[in-house]
Amino acid sequence: MNKERLLSAEDICEYFGIGRDTLYKLIYNKGLPAYRLGKLWKFKKKEVDRWLKISARPPVRKQKPWVEASC
Repeated sequence: MNKERLLSAEDICEYFGIGRDTLYKLIYNKGLPAYRLGKLWKFKKKEVDRWLKISARPPVRKQKPWVEASC
């Protein structure tokens, strides 16, 4: 039997560095995997990490300003 500990909404907020409102938006609008147990939301860390890997945008690279070659 898999005994993976379920994380709370508070745990995930701390893990992501976000507030509860943002967490709920991720659940409802972005498909963050979560389980509703009565009034509580619970999360499996492996599923959350997999979702992050798939859903994360690549970092924005700062490009050098366009420089025209002088002739």
